[in-house]
Amino acid sequence: MARRDPFESLPASKKRALPFPFVLDELAPLDPITRPMFGALGVYVGERIVMILRDKGPADSDSGVWLAYEPAHEASVMAALPRLLPIDIFRHKVAGWKKLAARSPEFEEDVSTVCALVLEGDARIGKVPGAKRPRAAGAQSRAAAKKASTPAAAGRVAPGAKSGAKPATKSSAKSSAKSSAKSSTKPRTKSGSKPVTKPNAKPGAKPGAKPGAKLATKPGAKRAAKKPPRLLQGG
Repeated sequence: MARRDPFESLPASKKRALPFPFVLDELAPLDPITRPMFGALGVYVGERIVMILRDKGPADSDSGVWLAYEPAHEASVMAALPRLLPIDIFRHKVAGWKKLAARSPEFEEDVSTVCALVLEGDARIGKVPGAKRPRAAGAQSRAAAKKASTPAAAGRVAPGAKSGAKPATKSSAKSSAKSSAKSSTKPRTKSGSKPVTKPNAKPGAKPGAKPGAKLATKPGAKRAAKKPPRLLQGG
């Protein structure tokens, strides 16, 4: 089957040669699809992108074949292709991408090994762009710890606790302590009982006086009896 030229829709002045055409020749039985991206050429087999071909000349350190793979298979892929290198154009490390540099003397040999793996349907090579991948165990535990430390998680009611119950505060504890102290100082009386009074208490008596006791008087303080007025005798 004839290979489609990814630059066929461009004007003749902007057309350029395919980078490393021998790669597409080796993958021809799978009818790969090519798409321009990042100033290079992405190679797809079905939904999976398997590599990017970049040829910017010998001065470009990233010229070569960028290999796509699942990050979970990185150790196995690096063991099969030990000359894979990080991509310099990416300022930060990008998981699941490494390059076979065109400067390497074993470049064509290594690329042929990759093409053979793709033809065999090796699941380690290639990935579906935008597909969600399972998190590692460490990432899941960190996400769970972060979720538990959020204010929303802190405000959850513990199992068995009454819903709507407000947590005790210092002000409420102080007010309850004061009220209990006041109630302990007042004498307790039975409901409906009248206050106890002392028997034979005379009105006007001094507090603390014994019932029936006479008021003490000072000595010599007896009132003088009124004498009848003397009659005047005539002469």
